[in-house]
Amino acid sequence: MFACLEKFSEENNIKLEEEIKTKILMHLTNLKQDLEIRFQDTSHGDQWIINPFTCDLNTVKMNLKEKEQLIDLMSDESLRSIFKTTDLSKFWIRTEKEYPLLFKTCLLKLLPFAST
Repeated sequence: MFACLEKFSEENNIKLEEEIKTKILMHLTNLKQDLEIRFQDTSHGDQWIINPFTCDLNTVKMNLKEKEQLIDLMSDESLRSIFKTTDLSKFWIRTEKEYPLLFKTCLLKLLPFAST
């Protein structure tokens, strides 16, 4: 159910009651449902933002010019290397000049989730 919580409990000799585990599970389930309702437009068609190198081009929601930029980006081995070692936001900032359409879309999608 909660692998990290169970591991932590075992390592620290903490025994959680089933009632507490049930409440945590209910809370997380409700939170998941609430987020799915609030962010319905964040669909699988935007998975390319999370990892542009493994996305399925058939499920991508974008116009032809954006798709061409994505194909070019997917072929860019230097960016692939940077992607593996860089924070997602910083990665997309690096793409601004070479892939401006992708950058703009990512900016609009990621901006609401910026941390302080």
